[in-house]
Amino acid sequence: MLIEIRKKNQITLPSEMMKQMSLKEGDVLSIETSHQQMILKPVVVVPKENLPKLYENIDTYVASEDVLKKDWMNQEEEEAWKHL
Repeated sequence: MLIEIRKKNQITLPSEMMKQMSLKEGDVLSIETSHQQMILKPVVVVPKENLPKLYENIDTYVASEDVLKKDWMNQEEEEAWKHL
């Protein structure tokens, strides 16, 4: 698929790609370059004023190694998974 760079370096993303990626007008994308390619990735932007609330509840989202060890399988189950 080809797209054209327009005035002010703008491009239009094809509607089928927008649908495939569940993107809509106003969504934010990051752009990176790698090996002569441009890579666009959807991102979520958190307003600065929401950061304290996010960090306040960070323990809800991050599991410590001790918590993970408690939930991890026994040695027999771990061995079974190694072969998959």
